[in-house]
Amino acid sequence: MPEDHKQNLKRQRGGAKAAVTRLMTQITTAMNCNQPKEVEMKLAALDEAVVRFSEVHDMYHKTLEDDDDLDASKGYLTSVLRDVQDFQHTALSWLDEFKPSVEDLNVDVPNFQEEISMLSVNQLTTQLQDLNELRQREKEEFSRLISQQEERLRAEFKLQLQHAQCEMDEMKDLLKLKDAEVEESRRKVELELMSKDTSTPVSDSMHLPPVDIIKFDGEPLKYWQFMRLFSSVIDKETVPDQEKLTRLHQYTVGQARDAISHCLYNPNSSQGYAEAMAILKRRFGNPYAISQAWVDKEEFSRLISQQEEHLRAEFKLQLQHAQCEMDEMKDLLKLKDAEVEESRRKVELELMSKDTSTPVSVNQLTTQLQDLNELRQREKEEFSRLISQQEEHLRAEFKLQLQHAQCEMDEMKDLLKLKDAEVEESRRKVELELMSKDTSTPVSDSMHLPPVDIIKFDGEPLKYWQFMRLFSSVIDKETVPDQEKLTRLHQYTVGQARDAISHCLYNPNSSQGYAEAMAILKRRFGNPYAISQAWVDKNKHFSSITAMEDYDDILEYPMKVISLVFYYLTLILCVPENTFVLYVAGFKMKRTINTVGFLSLAIVDLLCCLSTLFYATRSVEDKRWPYGSIMCKILPFIMLITMFASVFTLSLISLDRFTQVITPVWAQKHCSLLIARLSCVAA
Repeated sequence: MPEDHKQNLKRQRGGAKAAVTRLMTQITTAMNCNQPKEVEMKLAALDEAVVRFSEVHDMYHKTLEDDDDLDASKGYLTSVLRDVQDFQHTALSWLDEFKPSVEDLNVDVPNFQEEISMLSVNQLTTQLQDLNELRQREKEEFSRLISQQEERLRAEFKLQLQHAQCEMDEMKDLLKLKDAEVEESRRKVELELMSKDTSTPVSDSMHLPPVDIIKFDGEPLKYWQFMRLFSSVIDKETVPDQEKLTRLHQYTVGQARDAISHCLYNPNSSQGYAEAMAILKRRFGNPYAISQAWVDKEEFSRLISQQEEHLRAEFKLQLQHAQCEMDEMKDLLKLKDAEVEESRRKVELELMSKDTSTPVSVNQLTTQLQDLNELRQREKEEFSRLISQQEEHLRAEFKLQLQHAQCEMDEMKDLLKLKDAEVEESRRKVELELMSKDTSTPVSDSMHLPPVDIIKFDGEPLKYWQFMRLFSSVIDKETVPDQEKLTRLHQYTVGQARDAISHCLYNPNSSQGYAEAMAILKRRFGNPYAISQAWVDKNKHFSSITAMEDYDDILEYPMKVISLVFYYLTLILCVPENTFVLYVAGFKMKRTINTVGFLSLAIVDLLCCLSTLFYATRSVEDKRWPYGSIMCKILPFIMLITMFASVFTLSLISLDRFTQVITPVWAQKHCSLLIARLSCVAA
């Protein structure tokens, strides 16, 4: 499948996902504005957008071939569909709750404007009393609906919390079972190890808690911690250098592993191990690198603390603003309640103080009815707004509780995975220790080391010595029979390596078959020519900058010594000679064209030689420049100027000798000391 077509399908999938997200945002806005019809229309459009997204995703999914890409594509589709389903459920619940809470309460109020002139004063008074009673009933209805909705939401979220709590309890019980399984596995290991060697007492180190060796990633601040742990557990006299080198490569990652990877291909394990330790100390354990890393860490911590303080102050200010807005809303609600109560009280007083025999003005009663209708409408809107706010508050509160419960469940799942890995590690450790245990010999120090993972050898020459060291340290021992060695060797080889030794399994003599298999592997994949050719082929895939950096790491110390030798030879030989020439040509000899050229050449050579003193000091200081930024710019300029001036001066001297030999008469007439001085200055 062309790569352009795949990228085009991926962009189409992203556009379809963006359309789904845009519709979800529009539905949320409509819900906040209490627009149920708009929400229903957008939900239908959302269904179509989800169908379109699924179709484009299926087309893109069919173009993938790698297993990791297929898993990532499935996870992406599942995540998007789950989010859309949750959002649709929320929107439909909102529609179901919005209709009964708003539409059912819209009680029609009679319009008094058309017949107000026809009514008598008694009828208007009766209607005013009925309107007050209707308003009171609406208040009670609103209060009842609020309480019912709150109870329903609380019951719903309480049920969800109970379900989450049940799952958490199940997780805890499963964790306890895993802990018991791990403890049982550990106890079995101890019993089997103690029962294997009855003649030799178990050393006290067997009862000490295990030491966890950290993996060193090239961070200078962790170098000495890693070295102390490595020395206390592995770097001992009883452990062979071959196993030490294997363990050192196993417990390094990143830059540290890249720096010592080439040491695995050294046939001499002792030299390879010593070289690897020296490289780690020189690159990551020198005091300058450690101090620089500490300074960078402190600077980063300071910046983080400043940013955190700024964020805290900003968040505190936002909380204060939110608190002020809530206080203002509470005061406004109190004012509204007071206003409503004051209007009601005035109407009651006026009705009570009026004499029934005295006619009341129709216009006054009409105005009061209009005011009451407006007040009732405002109260209805206010109650609707309060219902929606309270519902949102309750939903946010219970959603937060569910998120906390989900986080705890995720942590328990991660802990379960760790327990499963620990059980598997214990089982594998039992198998390896029982396989490598010799009943006739005492427990060796290597049994206390962390387990070694044997890689499968696929015929890659660069991995031959690493595989052989791991295989020899775990399986290739005198106590293991040759038949099992041959079986294990066939088990841990794949591809070309397995094909090369498969016929050895049919040899009736297991010892001869195992020896033949080892010889074949060494002859085909372990000879120096094959390893060097594989190394060259591998480096072809790297950039020239990476190759030069690795080459510099290997030759850093020899190049430093050679450069210092040349710098000091230049200072010892060239400075006295050029000083002597400068003294003779400047003070003892007569001024001629030749002496002017020699004097100029001696001056520029002396300056060039003196500038090498600063570069020699830089090499001694491990490429650290101790003279400041100004000298860093001046010294290279002087070095280049004097070097080119020396070459040009030699050219002028050669040109003068040429004219003296070829055209002596013309040279005597036209060449003078002034021209020679100006030429040397120009050079």
